[in-house]
Amino acid sequence: MKRFTIYTTALLLGLSLSLQAQVNSERKTMSEGVYEAQVIQIPNLDAKAVGNLWEDFMKDNYNARTKYNRKTKEYFTDDASIAGIGMGNTIDIYTTVEDKSGGSELSMWINLGGAYLSRREQGDRYLEAEKMLISFGLETAKETVRLDVKAQEKAWRT
Repeated sequence: MKRFTIYTTALLLGLSLSLQAQVNSERKTMSEGVYEAQVIQIPNLDAKAVGNLWEDFMKDNYNARTKYNRKTKEYFTDDASIAGIGMGNTIDIYTTVEDKSGGSELSMWINLGGAYLSRREQGDRYLEAEKMLISFGLETAKETVRLDVKAQEKAWRT
């Protein structure tokens, strides 16, 4: 029981550290050109796991279907209806996930239907997209803890 308390405390500490998600803005290359991307670092999860979580996140939270394009190595969400970002119009979301040391990096571009989302041009919409990525960061932190608990349970059984 004492070991369980120690492991639980360690996991909660790890969760609190990983919940400090920060979204950065960078001009990055994607299949449609070079545009401003919102970038979030995801610790302790590989690119494949993050990609699967992204597909589930978009489906569960926005009822939007996301497909992976092997040729461009991007996840594409077509005609997503996100009120705070699209302002009544549908949007297209392009996402890449790359393995980085200690985890992965997710980059997101949003096509508003004629222009890509930019902090300078659409500040209020940009903040909504940032909130969306922070919410996704919380989901990845939950998954990390779930995997850690599963590994600890497996270790106890042996």
